[in-house]
Amino acid sequence: RHFENQQKEIKRQKEIIDRFKAYGGERYYGLAKSREKMLAKMDLVDPPKTDEKKARIKFQPKLTSGRDVLRVSGVEKSFDDIRLLDDINFEIYKGDRLGLIGANGIGKTTLFKIILGDLEKDAGDIDIGHNVVPAYFDQEMENLNLDKTIVDEIWDENPKFDHYTIRKVLSQFMFIGDDIFKEISDLSGGEKGRLSLLKLMLSKANFLLMDEPTNHLDIDSKEILEEALLDYEGTVFVISHDRYFLNRVTDNILELTEDGVTKFLGNYDYYLEKKKELLYEEEEEDTRTKTQIRLEKQKEKQLILNERKIRKEIKDIESEIKSYEGKIESIDLELSDPALYDDHERVLKLSEKREKSQIFLDDLYEEWISLTDE
Repeated sequence: RHFENQQKEIKRQKEIIDRFKAYGGERYYGLAKSREKMLAKMDLVDPPKTDEKKARIKFQPKLTSGRDVLRVSGVEKSFDDIRLLDDINFEIYKGDRLGLIGANGIGKTTLFKIILGDLEKDAGDIDIGHNVVPAYFDQEMENLNLDKTIVDEIWDENPKFDHYTIRKVLSQFMFIGDDIFKEISDLSGGEKGRLSLLKLMLSKANFLLMDEPTNHLDIDSKEILEEALLDYEGTVFVISHDRYFLNRVTDNILELTEDGVTKFLGNYDYYLEKKKELLYEEEEEDTRTKTQIRLEKQKEKQLILNERKIRKEIKDIESEIKSYEGKIESIDLELSDPALYDDHERVLKLSEKREKSQIFLDDLYEEWISLTDE
């Protein structure tokens, strides 16, 4: 236990050091160097001599979902005269690990409740994919029965577990010994959080929706959650303000604002980098002259006109292709008539007509390919 506690402290200090270095500046650099020196002087506790490996439990979905997990189209929600969600559109696919971020009160939890069917939307569509089994972690932890003990809460929902299995899964979430007989009403916020997460992971769901899952968790509990999610083979959609948690368990970020949802194809650090780039571009745009802006708008307008022209040309060519394919099909049908065999002149004329039509058709296909490749 001494060894484990020291390793946790070393890990915590290293995280602080990394954070200071990320902040930059001489002051934070000095603080980082000071903690590095402190770590270097630490008397290390030897690890216990044992061949026993630490148990690592994988919580996996019972069913495999289809590729399309969730499609949100044009969702709107108002409370009284306040429009909270306006034209929300995004898609989630099997295996995605998405973080949902945004200002407090912007409607993140409301969006989750609409997806789960706990709240009516005003407009739009929510399409849940084939074989998708969702489960929800509520930051208020309303899924716990306060009158039960820890072990009963888990065992009642998993009656096939034997005594060894129930002890094993509880210990994985740091409920050991007589602690499992504690009543839920007597648990701390962190303990309730761990128990709610355990129930979620045992639900066999393949689509986890989690609202601020790390809010009440200590460092050890966060680590347990992170490891469980990294092993999890389902789809994860999580609301969180914890950037370190988001960096570790998500691979895409959805930002919810008053203007809708924007997707960033990376973790939270990538999101911050892209936001800086966008801010820089906006600042650059503000410094441009009116003439530059006018010229760029004219160029953009011309591009749009060119695209429309190309689309019309493609449509016209496709119409001609259809016409020539019909002509050739008609000629082939006529040539296949046995009664025509004795009329050599007619066969020759039809064959020449077919050959010319085929040449025109080949030219049309080449033109179509050149336009559609642009």
